[in-house]
Amino acid sequence: MKTCIWCSRNDSDINFNTLAHTFPQSLGGKNICLNVCDDCNFAFGKKQSFQPSVDLAIKEIFNLSRFLISDNKNISSYKRFSSEYFKVNLQQRKISIKMKYKFQSKFKENFARSFKRGIYKIFLEERERICGDSHFEEFNFIREFSRYNLNDIPLYYLKPRNPLIFIDQEQFDNPKLHFLKPHLELHKNYRLYEFYYGGYTYLLHTNAFMQELHINNYNAEVVLKNKNSMNLSTLVKIHKMEDLDFRYNLFNQR
Repeated sequence: MKTCIWCSRNDSDINFNTLAHTFPQSLGGKNICLNVCDDCNFAFGKKQSFQPSVDLAIKEIFNLSRFLISDNKNISSYKRFSSEYFKVNLQQRKISIKMKYKFQSKFKENFARSFKRGIYKIFLEERERICGDSHFEEFNFIREFSRYNLNDIPLYYLKPRNPLIFIDQEQFDNPKLHFLKPHLELHKNYRLYEFYYGGYTYLLHTNAFMQELHINNYNAEVVLKNKNSMNLSTLVKIHKMEDLDFRYNLFNQR
């Protein structure tokens, strides 16, 4: 029997006919979470009032990452690239918000919220695919936020202070998450999960309690402790679209 990790309905009440890609298929995502019902899978792709769909927000930002820094880009792929929200000239590295969205009230904040919901969606579906424990009550806070747009969960990324980015082409071609010993240690010590994509390490909360304490301890004991490292980074909390640095302004700084 299949039971949806998002709404807890099973296949006697709801259909499970569509393929729920954990990462969007357009990003190269090949992995499927079997325990996502058709209704919930559809909901993540549905645009809401003044807010991009969860799936589309992820596609927009991660596609920009792929085309800006991927090793496998070519002229024909430039021509095929399109965006709902951005006016893009990838060859000149010029990216701007389309006029019809630019002056829309709180559009940047709403976009960032959809992006955050998408990251937590990927996390929970990948965890179910690999670990099979996403039905546990400890993940209810993610269900409420990602699926039903309730409350809020902080999302962070590590922004390099030096213009050095490691390109993981395999992660571009077939994005996936891992739940290995380092990830388990991070959860044990700080109740966080991290994954690398498009030059940045994203940090998610894996527990609803004492989130501010955990992220502050991580910042003090991990990020700031490496101040003499070549991998010097700054912890950035995502509030609005511009916080994502989708233009890679890091490389334009002098």
